[in-house]
Amino acid sequence: MLHCFCRNLYFGFNGVQLSSLKNGLDKVDTLKAIKDPILIVFPDAVSLGEDDFYELYNYTINEKLGLENKNRFAILDTYEGNSAIISDNLNTIGNFRSKVSPTSHAAAYFSSP
Repeated sequence: MLHCFCRNLYFGFNGVQLSSLKNGLDKVDTLKAIKDPILIVFPDAVSLGEDDFYELYNYTINEKLGLENKNRFAILDTYEGNSAIISDNLNTIGNFRSKVSPTSHAAAYFSSP
């Protein structure tokens, strides 16, 4: 059986806030009784500032995925897509790899131009 749990992580006119996304993510813990796969995505995370973007992903990996929650998997965006934008002397993909905790419970993707 496939279960679907959709949670709107923010409403309002203040845009995307890290605290709202983390609060919404914390609601996933109410699903511990569900043993079916839970897919976690953040389509609005790219609207965060770069530091908050990486903090959210590391919070997700370190606090919400892993051995206790083997049925959870996250799909993550890269911050600037597949661009050549340089941050910390790395391109987008190199920067993602250096700032996001490694895990086997998530995958990153970027869209091609």
